Amino acid sequence: MKAIRNTPDELVLENRPWAAAVMTAMMILITAGFGVGQILAGETLEGVAILVVGGAFGGGGFVAYAQLDQLSLDRAAGVITLRRTHLFGTRQETLPLHRLQRVEAQGRGYAGLGVQSGPHQRRRPQRLALVLDGDDTEPEIRPLTRTFTRGAVVHDAIAEIERWLQQPREPGKQRAKAGRGGPRGSRRTGSP
Repeated sequence: MKAIRNTPDELVLENRPWAAAVMTAMMILITAGFGVGQILAGETLEGVAILVVGGAFGGGGFVAYAQLDQLSLDRAAGVITLRRTHLFGTRQETLPLHRLQRVEAQGRGYAGLGVQSGPHQRRRPQRLALVLDGDDTEPEIRPLTRTFTRGAVVHDAIAEIERWLQQPREPGKQRAKAGRGGPRGSRRTGSP
């Protein structure tokens, strides 16, 4: 995730896995070319099978990667906005900012998901997650993306969010009430 806006009152981070979407589209085209080649070579059944199977898997991968995940933290309104835009529409969820306890890296391939630390952890697939005040017993964990990534991207985003949360407010600005900031819950727009 990369910061696209960072002011004392608002932090907006985006995740655009377009490179993975482009690579998936290229794999679809290569598979389609191979399938058409098999049909032209007289292997009709084999060519059609390659087209169908390759198209199904490739299309599913393209839909999974061709999306925009956005996190917006707004001090003035006192809200967290989670927005996911993909080929079939946009889903947006607004939560009170005061519920945010911390941000953590969730790892894939571990015995459980949770805080992962240490330099060797940066090489493993991870994703950013918000830890929110939940029920009386356990906090609520909200992953920000469906996809996992390698490298320092997740840890850099965590550091950016933590720096923003620790910034002092500008003098003269009053803290927004927790109940303000728009509708709560999920809202979905676009096609079903």
